[in-house]
Amino acid sequence: GHSDSRLVATAPFSRVSERGEGGGSCPRRARGRACGSKETEFPGNMLIPPLKKSQPADIADRVGKYLASTHSPEEAAHHAQALQELQQLRAKCLAAVEPSAANTDLLLKYWAQLALVENRIDWAAVNIQFCWFDVWKGASTFGSNAGRTALSSLKWEQACVLFNCAVLHARIGERELSASDSDQVKQASLNFKKAAGMFCASRQLASAMSGEALTPDMGQDCLSMMENLSLAHAQRCFYEKASRENMKAGILAKLAAGVADLYGAAHAPLAEADSQLAKQAGNPKWSKELAVEMLCFRAASHTRMAASMEEGGGGEGDK
Repeated sequence: GHSDSRLVATAPFSRVSERGEGGGSCPRRARGRACGSKETEFPGNMLIPPLKKSQPADIADRVGKYLASTHSPEEAAHHAQALQELQQLRAKCLAAVEPSAANTDLLLKYWAQLALVENRIDWAAVNIQFCWFDVWKGASTFGSNAGRTALSSLKWEQACVLFNCAVLHARIGERELSASDSDQVKQASLNFKKAAGMFCASRQLASAMSGEALTPDMGQDCLSMMENLSLAHAQRCFYEKASRENMKAGILAKLAAGVADLYGAAHAPLAEADSQLAKQAGNPKWSKELAVEMLCFRAASHTRMAASMEEGGGGEGDK
């Protein structure tokens, strides 16, 4: 009995809604010419995870009290303004939902500040809890601790911040891919590559907390899947650009095959028998949609290769 918009808003890892968080238009479907007059139509909006949500953290008060007790009240007063600015920066990052370069820069600035102070303070002694919710489940009304992890580790905070930065880069890339400008498509690929790199960095930070009970979205399998998915989106941009420029069918076949392989790598952990990741996602459509992406591009690759062979190119000779 729910409307379509309600389903888009609540489904875990659903496709980006038509309006998006920033109110942008729904990207057009990616299309590619295959076999002359026929078209291969790929799925509409690209698969991109939602942003992680968090609760406020009183950095200024907690760290200020720590400095006053371990050093001196004067030392705490000396750093009071800087700590307040760091807390305000975190609040701005949590409100940064619009996919824009300004917001990705904001998140990276906060991440850099965390990296700078990480080894200067004993954060375990400060005992400030950085609480982040799982994107699969979100906040639960059945239990205050369900679907969230609260740790005093700055690595946990950094990993979650980079996750959100990756999501924003991916959403920027999706918007740029829908543009008709060839340079925008190049920029889209770059943003998807940045997203992949940030998911990778987030995974490395999370791996350092292997003993902690992290939310499922920050598990190694899930973050690896997000990295492969972003790389698939980046490769898709090259296919889209080549298709718009009417490049030879043999080249398009190879590009489409590369996209299919990367979507396949992202789909693999969900397709495994008794997949824990698939159970944690709680949304059977996620696995199905990834499989559709993979199969669409695999079909495009076969179709393009057939067209190349009909033209006498044989596939391998197209340069």
